[in-house]
Amino acid sequence: MCGRYGRRGDKQKIAEAFQFRTSLEEVDFDETFDAAPGSVQPVVMMNDEGMRDLSLIRWGFKLPDRLLFNVRSEGITTAKFCKDKFRDHRCIVPASSYFEWQNCDTKPSLSLR
Repeated sequence: MCGRYGRRGDKQKIAEAFQFRTSLEEVDFDETFDAAPGSVQPVVMMNDEGMRDLSLIRWGFKLPDRLLFNVRSEGITTAKFCKDKFRDHRCIVPASSYFEWQNCDTKPSLSLR
């Protein structure tokens, strides 16, 4: 999986759907049909007071030798890198679609899911 997704809808619709407390003027983003690993995207996270806030974060984890954005679900609770993040730092990624490139060694074609 290449980790790409799309997000339709403006900030107001996302605010209504996820009921976060962040002022919409504090964050700046547009809808996208190709949110790629490494790009900065909005997520809904719990703040220290236990309320939902909207933040902009980089999609994936920057490691010294690569960008990590996929993890097998079977090992996420035991993997050294992921287990604490999975337990303590979860978030909601507003997305309306995801896709994978097919036939990567030839001409790319999309497979929408």
